[in-house]
Amino acid sequence: DGTLTEFRHHDKRLLPVADADFDDYCADNDAYHNVRPLKTLQRIVKKLRSDDLYILSTSPKLPRQEQKIKWLQKHYPNIKRQNIYFVKEDKAKYEVLATLKNKYPDRTICFIDDTTKTLLHVEELDEEFELYHITSFIR
Repeated sequence: DGTLTEFRHHDKRLLPVADADFDDYCADNDAYHNVRPLKTLQRIVKKLRSDDLYILSTSPKLPRQEQKIKWLQKHYPNIKRQNIYFVKEDKAKYEVLATLKNKYPDRTICFIDDTTKTLLHVEELDEEFELYHITSFIR
C-alpha cells in the first residue's frame, strides 16, 4: 500500500496507519476499490516476465488480502496469483525473500519496498539482495 499504488484513498492523501486499524477498515470497506496504481511501476512490471514477478505484502487479515488480490489482478494482470505472498508483519518479508533466493540461487533478487525499516532489516540479514525504496522509481 504505497509500493504499487499511490497512497491515497478517494482523492485524499492517507497518512500511514497501524495495520490493525487498516484491517478493521477493510473488514467493512473495500479499501482498494478506487486506489490508483503507480503508472511508473505498471510500465516496469509490464516489461518483466510474469515468472520473475513476486508480490510480498504485509496483510495480516483475509478481507484485506482478498481486496488486494482483486486489485492486483485488475491493475497488474501479469503477476501470477501463486507469486503473491502475504505476511503478518514486515520483518517476515525476509523469510520469503530467503526462500526465493534458495529456489533461484543463480538469480539476483531485487526487492522494492516503501518502508525503509524493512529494507534495512533485510540488508542487515543478507547483503546479497538488491534493495530499492519505491522513491527510486518516481521522477
